[in-house]
Amino acid sequence: MMNTIRINISRESEESVRLIDLWQTPISALRVFWNGDNQEYEEFFEKYHLTWEETNSIYETKQQAADILERLAQIFKQDIAQFDFRLATALKGRGLTSMQEVEIATLRFDMQECDSECQEILQDIFFHCTTRSFLDFRRIQGFELILNYSRRGYFDEGERIGIYTARNAYNLKDGIKNSRDINFILSGLCLEIAQKLPHCQFLYTYVTGVGASIDNIVAAADIVQAKQNRLAIKEKAKEELRAQKAKTRDSLAVESLEQKLMQASTTQFRMQLEDSFDEYFEKGFEYYNAKELEKFHMRLQKAKENAKEAYTYIRTQIDEGLSLKESLDLVKQKYRDEDTLNLASMLIARDILEISKKETQIANLKEELTLKEKEYKKLYEQIAKMEQTISSLRGSLSEKVNEFNLYKEKAKEELEDFAQKAKQAVQEELQQLIQEKEELEIESSENATLIDRLNVENQLLKENLNKLEQHIKELQIENRDLYAFKINHQDSM
Repeated sequence: MMNTIRINISRESEESVRLIDLWQTPISALRVFWNGDNQEYEEFFEKYHLTWEETNSIYETKQQAADILERLAQIFKQDIAQFDFRLATALKGRGLTSMQEVEIATLRFDMQECDSECQEILQDIFFHCTTRSFLDFRRIQGFELILNYSRRGYFDEGERIGIYTARNAYNLKDGIKNSRDINFILSGLCLEIAQKLPHCQFLYTYVTGVGASIDNIVAAADIVQAKQNRLAIKEKAKEELRAQKAKTRDSLAVESLEQKLMQASTTQFRMQLEDSFDEYFEKGFEYYNAKELEKFHMRLQKAKENAKEAYTYIRTQIDEGLSLKESLDLVKQKYRDEDTLNLASMLIARDILEISKKETQIANLKEELTLKEKEYKKLYEQIAKMEQTISSLRGSLSEKVNEFNLYKEKAKEELEDFAQKAKQAVQEELQQLIQEKEELEIESSENATLIDRLNVENQLLKENLNKLEQHIKELQIENRDLYAFKINHQDSM
């Protein structure tokens, strides 16, 4: 039974991604481009104080990853250390700071149809390989290996390192398509697995335009072969470009297409005479198409690198007095490449369009200036009228100020007169109160003398009263004695 790994790409909310599953950051992702040992690698990052700090959200994680890449881009301008020199060109900051806007995609590898040995190897690959993403999260759930990854990553294209956003598609091979048009993160991971599990196969399900679900199976050997074919095609394209360049310079003959096809290495699309005519033609066309596309891509890449320099050369010649046609002829002789000339001409056309645009802007600004001058004239007239109004208002205000000052002076006099009268009335009232107080004090003094005299008399009366009460008591006692004597005398008789 063939070990089958089912692949599923799903769109899940970033809220479901767990920070605890963070596995790869830009610091570990770029290790594949380091030519020294691990200790030297760590020392490089310590030297520039680049360490991964703990984050509290997916957004912060993506932001920190973008910041590290941006800082590395600045560092590589001065110190590439033991990194691949191509990385300095790749990390020029184009699109790196937007990494926090790139979504986190989800990829699942189902191992249920694999034997235990295959599952063990697959898990080891999954948790030890380096993906092409700058940021990924890895975990295992049952029989599923789950990879949450940023779609922003890198692809080694040989001549250069490209930094792109991977497509959300089922691309299992590093094929003949442009790397920026495939899911190179998935294809890179499948290549890692295929090289170590060459007898397994991958299965994924896609939905057609009419809603039908179709299973597609890709053998591990086909994935490895596609990589070898791509490398072979690249090498053959380089060889033919070198031959074409030599022919242009030295007029040397080059091999025919038939000779090149027959000399294809075993890693290329191999054609056999026992194949049918259509099969033979299709294989030949596929190889020729891939090779020519690669050559075309290389020519364009070279033209892209030379275009800005050629553009600067054209501008310099024009600044020195040559015509545009003469300048283009010189560039054509210097670079001997139509693509470079076309791209440089495109930049010159941009300058011409820019000049035309500036002229249009100048005309529009002149028209706008005329309108502004008319508006200014109207505003000037309005301001003159307003100044007259203000002058009139100032006269009225001056009159009102004078009236106010007169009213103020009159009010001040009336207030002082009122205050004087009130002061006089208060003084008179106060004088009367003082006089009444003195009279009351005299009367109070006389009353006090009377009270003292009455108190003395009252005291004398109290003493006399006490004496009378004492005398009454004595009389009562004497009376009781007399009454008793009378009673006793009668009894004796």
